[in-house]
Amino acid sequence: RCAVAKEQWETAMNLAQHVLQSGYAHFDSHFLIARSADNCGLPETAAVNYEKALELMERTIEANPEQPSGYFLRGKVYFFQGNNKAALEDFEAALAKADVNAHYAAYHEHFTVLDMLCMKGLTLHKLGRREEAQAVGKRILALAPDNETGKGLVGGAIGKGNP
Repeated sequence: RCAVAKEQWETAMNLAQHVLQSGYAHFDSHFLIARSADNCGLPETAAVNYEKALELMERTIEANPEQPSGYFLRGKVYFFQGNNKAALEDFEAALAKADVNAHYAAYHEHFTVLDMLCMKGLTLHKLGRREEAQAVGKRILALAPDNETGKGLVGGAIGKGNP
């Protein structure tokens, strides 16, 4: 995860592949390889691992349909695949099931309603639904006045959109 935070994509991909080879074939490993491969210009590797991450998240959702975590994480996979419509549906499902005061953790990902709103806003922005994205940005700023994503959505100045 540190390599991802520093955008050291080759290192992140190599570490995640090592984890897979060690027998830890879980969502987070596949998702990390997919994102890293995307950023290293390896679309085939990315596609295979995004699909595997989606399969694994489907199982999580089937086992825990009332938990927001599965929908949020599947939404992130769709977001990075560029399947923005599916991503938006999952972020909305996650928000509908989420407790605004809760902190969620699944597959080494930690997130809150604020993170869910940020992803929803970025997705709306990518879909060209600027007014809705701006409204989500205002909700974000109501929760966290210094949030950069919220400010960007309200002002219409979003960068890479690569959380």
